Parts: sequence; C-alpha cells; structure tokens
Amino acid sequence: MKNITVKILVVILAFVMGVELENLRASYKNNIDVVSPIHSKDYTSRDKSTTLAMNQTKIDSERKELSISIAIPKHGGERNIIYSSPSDHFSVVITNTSNQPQKVWKEWCSWGYFSLWFEVEEEGGRKYEVHKNGRAWFRNYPDAWTIPPGENLVIDVYFGSNDWDNFPLPKDGKPKKIKLTAIFENGHDEEIDKELLKLSNCEDIWFGKISSSSSDFFVYNYKP
Repeated sequence: MKNITVKILVVILAFVMGVELENLRASYKNNIDVVSPIHSKDYTSRDKSTTLAMNQTKIDSERKELSISIAIPKHGGERNIIYSSPSDHFSVVITNTSNQPQKVWKEWCSWGYFSLWFEVEEEGGRKYEVHKNGRAWFRNYPDAWTIPPGENLVIDVYFGSNDWDNFPLPKDGKPKKIKLTAIFENGHDEEIDKELLKLSNCEDIWFGKISSSSSDFFVYNYKP
C-alpha cells in the first residue's frame, strides 16, 4: 500500500512540474516576441519604421566617430596648392574622435581606393567632383587600417598624378581660386564573403560618409 501511495505522489508531482515548465516556456516565448519583434517575419509597419529609425540613428552616430580635414596651413594669409613635380602632394587627415578603435579600408585595395574624393567650387559658381581614375587590380583582397581612439590616418594626395581625374590645375599660368571639400566614404560591400572578411581581419568596418569644412585654396601650376 505504501509503494502505491509513493507512485501516485510521483505521478502527481511530475504532472505539476510539466504544467509549470510549459507555462514558463510560453511566458518566455511571449517575452521574446514582445522584446524583439524585428526578428519576426510578420512584424507591423510600425515596427519597420522603428527599425529604420534605429538603423539611421546608428549610421548617424557612426559618422560622428571620424572627422576629416585637409592639412594645408596658411602661408602669407593663403592656403596654397602648388604643383611643380609629380612628387608634390597635400595630405588629408582622418581622425578617430571616438573612444573605440575604428577600421577603414586601406587605399591600395579596390574597396578603399575610391573612398576619398573631393568637391570643387570655382569662382563663378561652377561645381564638380574629383575622383580617382579607374584601374585594374592584379592582386586584391580586403584590407583595413585600424585607427586607435584619438589617433589619425594620413592620406597623401598626389593631385597631379594620373590617379586623379579632373583635379583643378590651371593651364594659363595664373593661380586658380577654389573652394575645396574632402569627402571620405567607407562601408561594407555586400558581395564580400563574410569568411573572407574574418580571415583578413576586416570585420566591423566603420561605414558612413564624412566631409571636411569647405575652405578657400589657391592652386598654382608651375610644371613646365
């Protein structure tokens, strides 16, 4: 009789525990659905709008993690860009203004080669863009710089070389006054295999677009 009573108690206890476990599972599922609706395929349009707003906020935040400037100090009250030989260049400085390391594509690979470009405004109001010329890659793989917090990446711009298309070098021997803005765009390429990014230590690439202040420059062309 004692054995039968014990068996009955075990069955009842197992039933009660099963009910409690099922209640806990249902409660957990409901909490997941409420907290993370963006992972569900049937989330509402309101959820979609919220998600887009969150993503845009993330992008805006990341764009502020880097700053960019054209490193040409004044001489005699003017900022001058002088071209007399192929070695002449000026520098663009990208600064990590955040408290975390930031990764950007290196200039030598195809993903970073076109990241830096310029906007030009000449006297009279003519505006145009200056980009790198296209080229072929015989060796190419994702590669990135890591800029520590508070440190800089310096990019030398050999503006008179064939690398750059349409840089505003005067041809009449007279200086040309321009407004020049440097733009740096960096981001993920959806076609890059994730495993390749991992192997090349290029995960967590900073993405976004930053612009320098628009400053006045005088461009001189002394090349014979």
